[in-house]
Amino acid sequence: MDWRSLWRFWTTWEGKTLAVGGFLLTIYYGAKQLLETYDWYLDRFYDFGVLAIVRKKKFQPMSSQNNWSPGIPALIPHRVEDIAKELGRKNHRVLKSLRRLENKNKVAETSDGGWCAIT
Repeated sequence: MDWRSLWRFWTTWEGKTLAVGGFLLTIYYGAKQLLETYDWYLDRFYDFGVLAIVRKKKFQPMSSQNNWSPGIPALIPHRVEDIAKELGRKNHRVLKSLRRLENKNKVAETSDGGWCAIT
């Protein structure tokens, strides 16, 4: 089979039907793979760093003025501004990562606007 006979096949209705069918199957299966790759990219290069910081526990310094018992340190939720400053990113990028992580049930927003990891 040479190129001329292959070209003749593609110009017939059978060849065009095969080409359109192949194109539609590529769109159908390729779009899912493209979206999965995009999600992996976001998770690997953006969300992973944010999650690593949120998983670090941050405790309130104990002082004589607070009413906490001295043996139990209080956890402080992470703020978007603090995470952005530590990663060197903009606040809205960190917030987008936190929202994606929240949809995956890896972090939760506290009532005062902070973020903590779900274990």
